[in-house]
Amino acid sequence: MTSERNSKPGTSSDAPTTLYGAHQWVQSRYPPTDAPPSTVIAFHLENKRMYERIADIDRGHHHEALYFVGYEQRMADAAREEALRLGKSPAGQEVPPSAR
Repeated sequence: MTSERNSKPGTSSDAPTTLYGAHQWVQSRYPPTDAPPSTVIAFHLENKRMYERIADIDRGHHHEALYFVGYEQRMADAAREEALRLGKSPAGQEVPPSAR
């Protein structure tokens, strides 16, 4: 029997194999509200890759998983834009005012 969670989806037989398992995995590792932008962006981009994989595996939920691929990309883009708006680099460093 395989588990629905793993710290790195797609890296072992314990990776999520259903959309439900993918959602559980995402919820179990959501970053704290004070996490640096780089952590939030990485979180969403990793989720995007995982949902792409789920779209190929859980064919009964293919289109729903593809929706979440787009959702996670939009969330990563929004986190990047918010970081720049606040004067922070998406990589976690301060952005000089002249570069904003």
